[in-house]
Amino acid sequence: MKTKEEVSPVETKSRRKSRSSGEHNVTSKPNKSDDLKQKSDATKSTLKVKIPADNVDISIINYEEEQAITRDSASDLQEFQETCQNIESLVTDINKIKADGTNGFENEELVDKRLDAMILTANLKKLNRYAQIRGKKKKENTIEVKNKVDGLHLDLQNLLYEVMHMKKEIKKCMNFSSKDEDIDLINVETFYDEAPTDIAKPEITKDDPHHQMLARLDWELKKRKELSTQKNNLKDEKKKQVEEISQKTDYLTSLKPRLEEIIKATKPVQEYMNLPVCAERLLFETAQYLPRPLYVLYIQATAFKDACDNDMTVTIGGDFDEAKAYFHADDIESDIGSDSEVEKEENNERENQKREGGKRGNKKDKEKARLEDHKKRVLKRHPLSVIITLTSKDRYEMTLTFNYLPILHISTVEMKLKINDTVTVDRSSDLLNEHMILRDLLSTDDGKNSPNGANKYQLEKLAMSSFSSYVYTVGFPYYWVQWICGLNYLPNRDIKSYIPDSSVSVKHFQSVLKAIKSRVVARIDLQIQLQQLELLTIPSVKNSWLDLPCKVVCLLTSWKKMPYEQLQSQSPAQCQEFEDFGLLNEDCQIYRATLTREEALQVTIAVHTDYPKQPPLMMLSMTDSDSPLTTVASLRCLECEMNAYPEELLFQGECNYILSNMLKKLQICFDMFVETGPKHAAKDKLYKRRTRGRDRNRPYKYHNDGYFVHR
Repeated sequence: MKTKEEVSPVETKSRRKSRSSGEHNVTSKPNKSDDLKQKSDATKSTLKVKIPADNVDISIINYEEEQAITRDSASDLQEFQETCQNIESLVTDINKIKADGTNGFENEELVDKRLDAMILTANLKKLNRYAQIRGKKKKENTIEVKNKVDGLHLDLQNLLYEVMHMKKEIKKCMNFSSKDEDIDLINVETFYDEAPTDIAKPEITKDDPHHQMLARLDWELKKRKELSTQKNNLKDEKKKQVEEISQKTDYLTSLKPRLEEIIKATKPVQEYMNLPVCAERLLFETAQYLPRPLYVLYIQATAFKDACDNDMTVTIGGDFDEAKAYFHADDIESDIGSDSEVEKEENNERENQKREGGKRGNKKDKEKARLEDHKKRVLKRHPLSVIITLTSKDRYEMTLTFNYLPILHISTVEMKLKINDTVTVDRSSDLLNEHMILRDLLSTDDGKNSPNGANKYQLEKLAMSSFSSYVYTVGFPYYWVQWICGLNYLPNRDIKSYIPDSSVSVKHFQSVLKAIKSRVVARIDLQIQLQQLELLTIPSVKNSWLDLPCKVVCLLTSWKKMPYEQLQSQSPAQCQEFEDFGLLNEDCQIYRATLTREEALQVTIAVHTDYPKQPPLMMLSMTDSDSPLTTVASLRCLECEMNAYPEELLFQGECNYILSNMLKKLQICFDMFVETGPKHAAKDKLYKRRTRGRDRNRPYKYHNDGYFVHR
């Protein structure tokens, strides 16, 4: 830096030269030189500041720092730009002067311009220092503020960490589970009822949950100590009982060989006195290998035989060794075609292929063979079966063989009927067919569909046809068969459990046997009647109602069986009407009879499968009548008389002969029909009036006083 004394002569000389040069160069550059001079003077004026002599450098630095802070940075920027422009113009002028070839030391203008450029350069440095000082100050301020912000952020992080820590502690406290929460305490009401006052302290604990919990824990501890003592006592007692049982077991084990020796020694006595002790023992030993439904059936049948029917026999048939192996087998599958079984078989096939050296067979053939094997197993019956033989003296012997299908969870029955030679009956008749005789026994059930709804999907999964295709192979799964085996299958309902219930068997067993016996006897009696009717003879039955003191004139002139399809084709409207009311179906046996007395009456008779519970249905017609409309109305009245009052015939005489009774009644009523008609003049029977009512009904009801009346 130059002092004031050093700057002043230069400044004076510069001004003098500039004035003299300005006078010589007025025409060349008057404006530009004046501006440079004015800026130079302004710059020089800034240097004329009184500065103390001591500590000049420090003072200048402090002064520049103050100026940098107090000065406007925008004006300094503008001054910086102007200074740079002035320096650029001065350098341009200097270069021009040098280019003219003038010696620098002899040209005053060149010297002045150099001095002005140096002064402007100094001013530029000063402005640069101001900018550096401002930048430094801004950095210091920025660092200071940043440190302050960092301190506040650190404080915030500390506070957030403390908050998080407090939340964790609160959550830990909230989730804290005391040991008493895992204890199943006696409820509060029972606690105050059972606990003594010195433990319960109701005056304190009822209003204070903490003391209440402590009191309950004390009471729980006391009760558990008592129970622990009781438990130990029971353990000691159990130990004694186990020792006693062990001793008795050893005794019974040693007793078995002795009993076998006694039975063996007394076998001649048993045979002599007809005491089948050994046979029954062997039978009960075999019964333990029966499946559960057949075991329930065997127990109920044996109990019923001993209590009610000595003529009935109950035995167990089948392969005992196979049943024993089946019973002890661990790999018995309850379902066929499950995914786990398929995977297991595939794994076995892969292992076999590896053992055979990687040879692969035909995959389709193997799948086909596996499917056939599954089909056979799904219809496979249990090796053992229960055989019940029902005997009626001098009439029949019926054998019922009950089987069980483990995969399908159903029981089936096969029947064989043997009629004694003393009974003259056509044994090849459809009525006595072994596959037909037990249909619709206790419900509408033809035995061709499985009562287990799941079987349909099991068979479809194996691409098998409906169950009705296999009933002649595996037997008929009637609903009553399931009931007496303890399986509570119901029509149109899903079974809740496949576990047999003996109470179901007890509930139905007696009624089922009674219904079976009644059905067989009814079918034999019905066949006997049909055989006599084929000979055009109506069987006579002792019946007070039908033994009338009057002569039966009309005769049975024809009797034949007709197919159900023929009936549908001849009388479609009437057939459809009866089918809608449930009075007729394709399982009925249809017969066509003709009664003759001056006129011919055609009678179509439908005998139902549950005969005689459902009486036969009679449909009447006449083809040779003169007035068809009147005859049809009269026949409808006669038809109503025959079909609407069968109960009068059920309770008089044997119910199995209701067909004969109805035909006998029809003979009498047809006689009245003819006698009260317009063609017949004689009066063979007594009656008050011929016809009555709009339908012109005839007097078909017999009065006890010996004449016929209208209903």
